[in-house]
Amino acid sequence: MIPWDYDDSQYSKDDTFPLVPEGEYPVKILEVKYQESQTKKDMYVLKVKLLDLSGILFYYLVFDPENSGMTHQNLGRIYDSFDIPKGEMDGNQWVGKVGAAKVEHEEYKGKPQARIARFLTRERQEELGFLTPRDIEEGVFDLDDDLPL
Repeated sequence: MIPWDYDDSQYSKDDTFPLVPEGEYPVKILEVKYQESQTKKDMYVLKVKLLDLSGILFYYLVFDPENSGMTHQNLGRIYDSFDIPKGEMDGNQWVGKVGAAKVEHEEYKGKPQARIARFLTRERQEELGFLTPRDIEEGVFDLDDDLPL
C-alpha cells in the first residue's frame, strides 16, 4: 500500500488544466504514434513535452498526397527543429529528440486551447538561446537529470 494522506481540498471537479501561454518553447518528443486521420489519411501523432513548463501538447502530422507541399513543409520543419536526418520516416527514431515549437491558442468547443502552430527552425532556436541537440550531446546540459519530465 502507498502511504498517502489524501487531502480533499486539493481536488477540483473542474477537469481543465491551466492554459499554456502563447509563445515559443523548447520541446522534447515523448512519443510518436501512427494512426489514420478522420479523412482516412496516414498520420503521425507526436506527444510533445514543453520543457519550460509542465505541459504536454500533441501535434498531428497528416500525410496528404493532395497537398504534398504542405506535408513536405511540415516534415522539413520537424527534421530541422529536432535535428532529425532528412527523410527519416521511422517515428521511433524521433522519440527523445529536442527542438522548439511556437504555441498559439485556438477556440475549441467555445474555450481557448493551446496548440502547436509549427516547429521552430534551428536558427530561430539559437536566436532565442534555446539549447540545441548539439549542446546536449556535448554535455552542456543533461535533460534527463536537470528537468522534470
